[in-house]
Amino acid sequence: PITHPQWFLPELVDVWTAHLHAHLDSGSSFVCDSAHTERTLQAYANERGTPVESLVAPMGASAGVSAASDRDASGTKHESTDEVPFWLTVGTIEPRKNHEVILDAFDLVRDEVPSRLVVVGRYGWHNDHIAERLEAGGTHGIEWRPSVSDDELDHLYRSSFGVIVASITEGFGLPVVEALQRGTVVLSSTGGALPEAGGRFVEYFEPSSPTELADLMRLHLTDPDHHRRQKELVASYSSPTWTDTARATGTAIRRLHAASSQHGDC
Repeated sequence: PITHPQWFLPELVDVWTAHLHAHLDSGSSFVCDSAHTERTLQAYANERGTPVESLVAPMGASAGVSAASDRDASGTKHESTDEVPFWLTVGTIEPRKNHEVILDAFDLVRDEVPSRLVVVGRYGWHNDHIAERLEAGGTHGIEWRPSVSDDELDHLYRSSFGVIVASITEGFGLPVVEALQRGTVVLSSTGGALPEAGGRFVEYFEPSSPTELADLMRLHLTDPDHHRRQKELVASYSSPTWTDTARATGTAIRRLHAASSQHGDC
């Protein structure tokens, strides 16, 4: 909301700006969820003349990793019965999430190679034209699901052909980690911290290019060997957990506290 206010409601921009400025002006230290977030914070703080102390504690993911995670609340095992593979994207329908590029890429591919697109996320703001496309997408293989349970989302992650994350920028990119954790192929934009979240386990495209995304989608749909190799790579992914995040956060807080104590602050 501070670096890209055009994507947000004005009242949200006001709240975020006041909150951050209060912490900067009072000399607060910061624990950031990615190196990208830390760089952005440091640049903004230095520009204001209020430099800050900060460290990074990356986010984790731990939901849906048990052996029973492919069962719903009643204990029924999920089996995919869809002959047509589907792509999945997860995120609020807001400008930053860049759904337009996903929809444009899907339009380029769907008439060439059969596939579907499942969009999970509630409507946010400033995106009426995207909501209209999603609501009209049923006849084009697009399913919009504004609300799903944790079990349903877990099943969608696991049964999807691939997960697409197209954000223009992200502070971290939790859907990338959640999808990789479940052994699912991920196609991600290079926006913000997404390459930090996905590393070498993800294939990337420029967030402004539906053509690049469509090329990757087409490659996976038409080249089973490529898709299999990427699945094998993802299978070797080691997921961070929320326990890892808690430990890293505790370490960061202790280090920042020690640094502020040396400076005579408290």
